[in-house]
Amino acid sequence: MNHHSAASTPRFCKPADNHRPYGSHRFEVWSPKLRRRITFFHDRSLEMWALLEADPSVLAFCERPIVIKGDKRNVVVDFWVQRATREEILILPSSSKHKKSEPVNTATIDPYLSSWAETQDIHVRSISLAEIIADPILIANWKTILHYLAANIPLLQPEYIARMQSQFLAGTKSSLAEIEQKLSSDDPILVRTAVFALLQRGVLRSDDLRTAVLNPSTRFVAI
Repeated sequence: MNHHSAASTPRFCKPADNHRPYGSHRFEVWSPKLRRRITFFHDRSLEMWALLEADPSVLAFCERPIVIKGDKRNVVVDFWVQRATREEILILPSSSKHKKSEPVNTATIDPYLSSWAETQDIHVRSISLAEIIADPILIANWKTILHYLAANIPLLQPEYIARMQSQFLAGTKSSLAEIEQKLSSDDPILVRTAVFALLQRGVLRSDDLRTAVLNPSTRFVAI
């Protein structure tokens, strides 16, 4: 087997192709999980990035990690993902436009990519547009959270995050306002940033993020 362990250097650490496709937009973001800047050229990639950042089972990832040379055209892989037990290649649909009357777009997996991934023991997943747009509120909330983490995580010490974690009892729900009130002597920016950092690590969970815009009433529960 050719799995990379969580402790090893990631197989891919930077994009293999940063060429902007003709007519596409350009999105610049900072990844709290990777601690580096990322460039995207499609809104679907931006939304997939938010989902990867939100998923605590994702240990590492890389955008456009490799270009597979095919018969008629080269295939730029959208994402490589490292989980605890396996690596994945994610292929996104070629168009972000979608109408309810149209069938859901699903990416086609190039046979050359499949062959290469098999030799590397990497699982290839074709991501449908439905998977990306299934949780628009969750994605919007995580874009807010990621912006907050990118701006404020340098202010946090590991000791503070550990102290914040000790405030939560497993199974007990607390709203963001209640957490801030409980720690009213602390800077609210630090409190919120620590809560969001614990959420990203999978220490906390918030089902409210799927149903309503992030606000002081959003509840968090220790897992």
